[in-house]
Order: sequence, then C-alpha cells, then structure tokens
Amino acid sequence: MAADLGADQRYTTVVGEVPDVSDVAGWAAAWTREEEREWTQRTRAHALFRDLDGGTPGNASLRQLRLLPDALVPTADDRSTVITVVRRPSEVGYVRTYCQRRTQMVGSSYPAPAWEFVVMAPRFLGLPLDYPPHPSITARRNHRTASCPFLVGWHQAQFTSCPQPRRAQYYARVPPWCSSVEVPYGAMVDLPPVQAYMSGALLDRDDFAFKVLRSEWAVFKGAYLVDSFRTRGIMWLYSKSLRSWILRVGLRAICHGPTGSDERSAEELGALLALLDKLPVGPTLTHRLGLVASERRDRSSWLSVIMTSDGSMLEAKVDEVLLPLHLPYSADVLEGRALAAEET
Repeated sequence: MAADLGADQRYTTVVGEVPDVSDVAGWAAAWTREEEREWTQRTRAHALFRDLDGGTPGNASLRQLRLLPDALVPTADDRSTVITVVRRPSEVGYVRTYCQRRTQMVGSSYPAPAWEFVVMAPRFLGLPLDYPPHPSITARRNHRTASCPFLVGWHQAQFTSCPQPRRAQYYARVPPWCSSVEVPYGAMVDLPPVQAYMSGALLDRDDFAFKVLRSEWAVFKGAYLVDSFRTRGIMWLYSKSLRSWILRVGLRAICHGPTGSDERSAEELGALLALLDKLPVGPTLTHRLGLVASERRDRSSWLSVIMTSDGSMLEAKVDEVLLPLHLPYSADVLEGRALAAEET
C-alpha cells in the first residue's frame, strides 16, 4: 500500500515544515496552511484542535504532527474523518482497505477476533520495539488503565490538554473486555491503527470497528511476544484471554515478516503460548519475578526463556532459576540446580 504514495506526498513537502511548538510566531502560518487543505476542517481532529486552542489555533495540531516525522498526505479515497494525515508509510491505504472490508463483511455474523477482520497489511514481525518512544507507549497504557479510561493512540499528545468533561466527545472509552487482554506493564505495544483512523466509529460503538480492534489487537500482541523472545530472550506473561485471542486469529496469520509468512516464528509463538499454559501465571509468579530485580517495576511481567527441539517440534523452557517454584526449566537450569545440590 505504501507504494501508492511517494516521497513527494510527505506532509512536509505538500503542506510545509512543522515548526517547533515553542515557535509561537510560526503557529499561525502553519495552521493557515493546514486549514487550506479544506477537507481537514471536516475532521474530528480539526474540531478538537479548535476546541483546545481557542484564540491561538494550531498548538495542539503541531504537538501531534511533531510526533509524526514520516506523516504523509492521504489520497482522496484514503482520507479518514478523524485524523488529517497518514501516520507512517506502512499505513497508506488503511482507510481504503477498511471501507472495502466493511462492505465485504456486511451481514456477517462471524465472531471476532479473527483474521478476516485484520485490515492492516503485513509485515507484523521485526518492527522496531522502541518506536514510538517507551514513555509515550507507557503513558497511553496508563490512559487505558486509569480510573476513567480512554483509548488514546501514541500520536495523540493533545489528550492531556483536553479537559476531562470533554474527553468523551473526542476519545472512545475503553471497552469492558480490555482489562482481560491488556499487556503486562512494561510491554511496549500500543493500539492498532484502527484506533487512529476509525476512532469516530469506535466512539460511536460501531460493531465492525470493534471487531477490527479486537483482531488487530491480537496480531500486535502476538507479534510482539515473538519479537521480544527473538531480541531479548524473554517471554511476557500474557493473560489466558489474550493467549486465546492470539490463537483465534492464527499463528501463521500473525507471523508475517519482511519476506512473507515465517513458519519458524509461528512455531516459536506456539511454543511460547504452550509454555504460558503450563505456568502458574498470577500473583505468586509475578511476586517471585519481582524479587529478581525489585528496582524494576516491569520485572514482574516477564521471564527468561529458551527454545529446545527434539527434532520434530519446538518447546519453550524457563531459563532462569525461580525457586521455590516448580516450573518447566531448561536443561541448563536443571543441571545447575543439581550441581548446587551436590555441593551442599
């Protein structure tokens, strides 16, 4: 989809450079250029920016745009009613595909999550684990788990400036099922693109939009589980409900890398989920993990793992000593414990 727009469609090329938020003198000119795009004035984002800025329009808009260095100007058939740009090249065509998929699924009673409701295009594996920045992702997760939770994307820096009484006008509330499939603290996974481009439909409680959200949520979380193992040798303690969602979408559907479907990754994801099914995921395990490095709040959310193979299938094993818990430990851990027992 990204091939539809070239470098000449970058926001900074078509509309102009985005000034720093401290450059008050530059706000007016940048905001004028933005409003000259006409259709943007009919978007929910434009109404929000006007609402927040009052007599100095443009500040909230610039705060958002500065988080989007790769932003593109969408084609006429790929425009969203809630955001004025395409956040990154990989999301070009998302709105167009969403509308096509919605038409195809009219009248369908197919349950979600399911692969049929995944609108975003592969690849899903091998994406940078530190983009957007960790503080931004953590803040957005905190918005989802707060006492008055909302679905807020990493690009929506203006959220904190929106008065509490008006937030429900622009941001969708967190659905009841969210807490049961939320990622553990410290996992750097944000909301899928449906929240960015179809937040109006989510705000209106549209059934199809929420089916897409549930399905793409499972894809993001499954891919992140594999990537975290491959890059850090760790496994996040996903809830049973989230593991079920990942399986419903499909391991092979999720495990798409730069060159297409990745069978090895699908096997690894299956092995990680199988290990999670064997672990006593809950307060006892998280408390024991927290003792490993009490200064790190996220340490209670993951453990070290290793993959083993008998020649026919992969199996994930716990690769750190967490006594007195009896877990499916790796051969090295068991051997180390045996040697330690002999010495005593």
